Order: sequence, then C-alpha cells, then structure tokens
Amino acid sequence: MIGKNDRLQMHFVMIIVFLGCAGVSFPYPVIAPLFLSDQPTGMTQWLGFSPELLLGFVIAAYPLGMVIGSTLLGSISDKIGRKKILSVSLVFTVIGYLLCAYAVVLEEYLLFLIARFAIGLCEGNVSVARAIATDLSLEKDKTIALSKINSAVYSGLLAGPIIGGFAGSQSIEFVFLLAAMVYVLCWLIVLVLVQESKTEHKMKSALPNLGLFKNKLYFQLLVIQLLMAIGTSGAYHFIPVWLTSIQGFEPTEIGFSAAVMSALMVMSSLFAVPAISKKLNKKQIYVVFGMSLSVLYFAMITLSPSYSLLAFLVTGIPISILSGVFPAYVVQRLGGERSGLLLGSLSSMTSIASVFVALGGSLLLTFNHAAPIAVSAAFCFISVVLFMFVVRNNEESVDSGQHVERI
Repeated sequence: MIGKNDRLQMHFVMIIVFLGCAGVSFPYPVIAPLFLSDQPTGMTQWLGFSPELLLGFVIAAYPLGMVIGSTLLGSISDKIGRKKILSVSLVFTVIGYLLCAYAVVLEEYLLFLIARFAIGLCEGNVSVARAIATDLSLEKDKTIALSKINSAVYSGLLAGPIIGGFAGSQSIEFVFLLAAMVYVLCWLIVLVLVQESKTEHKMKSALPNLGLFKNKLYFQLLVIQLLMAIGTSGAYHFIPVWLTSIQGFEPTEIGFSAAVMSALMVMSSLFAVPAISKKLNKKQIYVVFGMSLSVLYFAMITLSPSYSLLAFLVTGIPISILSGVFPAYVVQRLGGERSGLLLGSLSSMTSIASVFVALGGSLLLTFNHAAPIAVSAAFCFISVVLFMFVVRNNEESVDSGQHVERI
C-alpha cells in the first residue's frame, strides 16, 4: 500500500498530466483543416510543397522533438530528480505555444514548424510523470498506477479536442494561446504542490546508456513498441484527414469524435485494466487487444461510413488497455531502478513512429486518404506476432536456465 502523501502526490501528477494532455490536444481539430482549406495561405504555399506534404512535415515535427525529449528527459530525471525536469520543460512548452500562435498570425510556416518541434522536445515530461507514478507505487501496483496516469492522459485528450474545436471556430491562433495558458497553470502546480519522488540518485550519468541496447530483451521490446506505435500513431494522426475528406467533418465535429473515443479510453483505463489484469496476464492482454485493434482499423476502411465511425470510436478501448499493460510489463521484466529511462525509451519509440508515419502517411494521402489507416492495421498485427515470438523464445531461455539480464 502507498502512503497518504504518496496518494496526494499521485493526484497532483494526474492533474498535471490531464491539463498538459488537454493543452497538447487543443490543436488536434484545427491543424488538418488549416492545411487542407480551399483558400491558399502562406501556411500552405511554402517552397512550392503540396499542402498534404506541409501537413505531414508539421505532424512529424512534434514527435521528432519527442524522440529526443522523451528518452533524454526521462533519463536525466533518473539522475537529478523528476520535479526539476518537469518545471523546466513546462516553461519551454509555454514559449513554444506562444511562438505557434505568432506564426499562425503571420502565416510563417517555418516558424510554426520549428515551434512544433520545440514543443515536442519538451513533451518528454509525460514520461517523467509516468516515472513518478512508478516511484510512488509498489511493484504489484505499477500497472494500476500507470493506468491511472493514462486515464488522466485520455481525460485530457477528451476535453482538449472539444475545447480546441470551439476555440478554433473563433480563431486558430487562440487555440495555441489557450494551450500556453494551460501549461502556465501546470508549471505553477509543479512549482508549489509537487514533491520530488526520486530521492536516490545512484546513476553515474544522467545521459542514456547506449550499451543498454546490448540487452537483447530490451531491444526486442523496443521494436515491438515501435511497430505498435506506428499502427496507433498512423491512425491517430490521419484520422482527422479521413474525417475531413471522407466523413466531411468540421473541426468541432472532429473534436467531439475524438472526445468520445477518449471517453472510452478513460473508462477503460480506470475500470477495464484493473478487472482484466485479474483474469489475464500481461502477455495475454497484449495479444488479445493488439489483435482487436488491428481488426478495428481494418473495419474502419471497409465498412460503411456510419459503421466505420463506430469502429473508430471503439479503438479507444484496446489502445488504453495496451498503453497501461505494456509499459508495466517492460518495467517488471527489466527492472524498476531506471523506470524513467525505460518509460522514456518507450515514449521515444512512439515519437519515432510518429515521424515515420507523418512523412510516409502524407505520401500515402496523395494516393488514397484511407491508406494510412490500412497500413496502421498491418503494423498492429505484426507487433502482436513479434511479441508472441519474443515471449516464447524468452520463456524457453528461462526454462533452459539462461539468465535474463535486468537493466
């Protein structure tokens, strides 16, 4: 059991994660319409690139920053503490959103692109928040603790698109100003209310140890995460395009659709993960719900518009369950002392996937607006198949008396 103060700190962290994810999802309903509008602007005519490619670059900039930020911030927090990293990264996030608003007003595409990269660089603070959750929980409670953090993530993703959709109907720059104000509030909460959770700093270096990739299981699990992240990121980033072009949705309708999916994710994280964890082990959960997600993505592009929209909404359930279970499995198998690095590495895989997806998906859009979702389904399937192969081989190694190295 965790103490009363630890529970209070967990609530503060959940509030920060909720507000941060709400802020980061404010632009979700407006970015695709910003570049796919019928009226040409300075944002859609940069260096002669097509609007689809410019949209792809913008989508890629944010996760490209996260590739660096997630692992680096998570690893540094293992060394110098979680609170310091959270507070500094939030300050720079505020600056990034202010620059986004300024770029939209001036129609300066390059400034907008750089600002999105800078925001992504600082968004590794979510992996730091997850590390705090593991610091505050016992070994057997880490799955539930991470699911609570995920419920805060999805709650933010529920509220953010709705607010962003309404704010975007007034002006797009207001969306980014609103996000900046939310992150100022997050910074104040960290400064005043959050206590340091990482009290023992035994690491010789705050930088990630590249030698960790020599750990075979660690490398394999990162590849599995990368494949699943390509699947989920591909759908997440290009579903607004699909909703705009196929369903004919406006920003407000996109926001509501994303909010409904996020509501299902919240409910799944709070209630489904604890219940399912009692009946199935983490390996079984990953296989069952990873396959379910792949089937749902295929259903989206093959069913009629009304049923495909329903399939999109239901994808929130397996995504939330996988997001709670797989990180806990990784920490359990490889050791909790460097949970910041481990969870940051998983977040980096998601970010790397988003970069590939944004660039590759924007090219696929020139052929078919449903193609990125089809590719997403295939990658989810491949991830599950590889996971089953790795688990089977790992169990055979343990049975034969081989030692599984922890980090």
